[in-house]
Amino acid sequence: MKREKTFLVMMMVVFLLLLLNVKTWSAEYIMKSAEISREGLSHSLAQKYFAKRVEEITEGKAKVNVFYGGTLGNERNYCEQLQLGSLDFAKVMATNGTAFVPIFEVFGMPYLVRSTDHYYKIPDSFAGKIIQDEADKAGFVILAYWDTGLENIYNSRRPITKPEDLKGLKIRTRESPVLIDTVNAMGGSGAPLATPEVFTALQTKVFDGGVQSSVGFAMVFKYAEICKYYSLTEHALEGTLFMASKKRFDKLPKEIQNAIRQAGRESMEYMHRQVTPAEEREALDVMNKYGVKLNKVDKEVFIKSVAPVQAKYKTKFRGDLIDGIANLIK
Repeated sequence: MKREKTFLVMMMVVFLLLLLNVKTWSAEYIMKSAEISREGLSHSLAQKYFAKRVEEITEGKAKVNVFYGGTLGNERNYCEQLQLGSLDFAKVMATNGTAFVPIFEVFGMPYLVRSTDHYYKIPDSFAGKIIQDEADKAGFVILAYWDTGLENIYNSRRPITKPEDLKGLKIRTRESPVLIDTVNAMGGSGAPLATPEVFTALQTKVFDGGVQSSVGFAMVFKYAEICKYYSLTEHALEGTLFMASKKRFDKLPKEIQNAIRQAGRESMEYMHRQVTPAEEREALDVMNKYGVKLNKVDKEVFIKSVAPVQAKYKTKFRGDLIDGIANLIK
């Protein structure tokens, strides 16, 4: 009798577990999404939110498993996997996708995007359509624009308030011609360096500083431990695109496609209104803890200094694209 009761209890537990997991087990469409950052950081939070909304909107019919911390490779690998159709979704920083969609480099144009509010107007604009059309040709469907906040210049040597203050400073940028040209035009010496090498390069004074949003500077890469000057140039906003594989996306039923698009749109609002503001406040707290000095700059002087860069790349990126983005704040 005792053995029978034990067996019945075990069967009830198994039954309850089955009920709890029935949604996951009954999902008709199980998809993968790749994220370079670890869980808990801004884009990981947006990925998690997207996956949750897809499952909710489809009532469990579709499920997205997110692979964090670069477990599926780097962002260039993600682009390749999206094109091949071996991956469903991925977050890709615009500069990491320029080898596949050259027009993505437009996000590096100095003083083109002036704020996060300005940035989030791009997807629904004429400029956004140009960018999406080029992404389509490369095999990507842009589902959401996410951000990392406005970018500024940090260094370990001195306050930067005007372009002349950058003279003689070696400043790390991402591997993008427009970003390097921007730093050079401002008065510094811009050079690319892979992210994993930056912290040591700053410690050993091989580089004097770099370009980074406050969140990346203080929270993600912890450069605030070394560099005590953070200058509010606010000269760019790195585009961060959450994309689907067009090869995989086009094969999905319309109702699943619509749910995915809706979840992508909602993730933008979540990122813009909740995640970014909270992380920027936290980044300021971290900078204060490490004694980082925030320097305001004469922005008009910096804008004037990069005029040649703006003129050079306006031709390369299509004047109507540049004007289309610029006019969104008028």
